[in-house]
Amino acid sequence: MDEENGNQELIDRIRAAEIAVQQAEGQLEEAKSVAKGAKDKFDLRVKQLREVIREIDQPALPFKGGEKWQDAIVLELGLSDGVVTKLADAGIETLGELHTYLKTKTLTDIDGIGAAAAEKIQDALETYWAEHPEQCEQEECNEPTSE
Repeated sequence: MDEENGNQELIDRIRAAEIAVQQAEGQLEEAKSVAKGAKDKFDLRVKQLREVIREIDQPALPFKGGEKWQDAIVLELGLSDGVVTKLADAGIETLGELHTYLKTKTLTDIDGIGAAAAEKIQDALETYWAEHPEQCEQEECNEPTSE
């Protein structure tokens, strides 16, 4: 009889632990859902911010300080949000940072940047220089970028 009681106690403890696990799993799923909603809202707000920045007509605003090409933010290149995010993840937010990066590495060294995205970045840089010749007085801004 003692063995039966011992087994029943063990079974009861297992059932209680299973119920606790199920409750925790439910809480985890709920938390994941809330986090996903917050992430989606964040991504939407970032996209909206980038759209507003792109709409600005005043060329002086995209620059962090002075009006040097090195201070122009990569968002000004008109790249997709995904590419801009990949560049930012690599610590590249300005043309100067991109230029410095490309002195020792290639665009495809950046996680998530393949040959096609690298070509789009290169094309965007060429367009930027064509549209902002006043920013390109120094030889180094005319150097070809690495792909």
